[in-house]
Amino acid sequence: MNQVKADILAFMAESGLDIGHVLPERPFYFQRAIHYTPPQQDAIGPALESLVADGTLEKRDNGHFLTTAGFSRIYPENTSAVVDFVKNDILDFLRNQSARAGHSLALKPFAFQRLVHYNPQQKNSVQQAIESLVADGTLEQKNDGFFLTQDGYERLY
Repeated sequence: MNQVKADILAFMAESGLDIGHVLPERPFYFQRAIHYTPPQQDAIGPALESLVADGTLEKRDNGHFLTTAGFSRIYPENTSAVVDFVKNDILDFLRNQSARAGHSLALKPFAFQRLVHYNPQQKNSVQQAIESLVADGTLEQKNDGFFLTQDGYERLY
């Protein structure tokens, strides 16, 4: 049963669920549970009950919803590690765009290419990451945009 519980939590994290989101049971079944052995399939119900009992999930309206405790459990990274990940991803995005000093951080392409793959913790850290890059001189803010500085350019390459 512990393996099934861990797999349920991993599926929720991979799905990018946030507090209050429901476990998408059909996708879980067709992507994961269909490959389970019969004993693992029999353990799904007890595993869900156990996750409800320990406060990770809340059962209501015939669904299993992620709680605050569950959110902390599936996204255990500390805030500074998450901000560092986002900062490095922004820099990687700029590098892949062949950005030069003065080029803007194109937020819409960044959102479509990178942000859509973030978990809720990472999405919530984007502003803090950008502010940190401004504070350390990598980016500068002007005219409601963020632009790569000469120092930032030198750090990229």
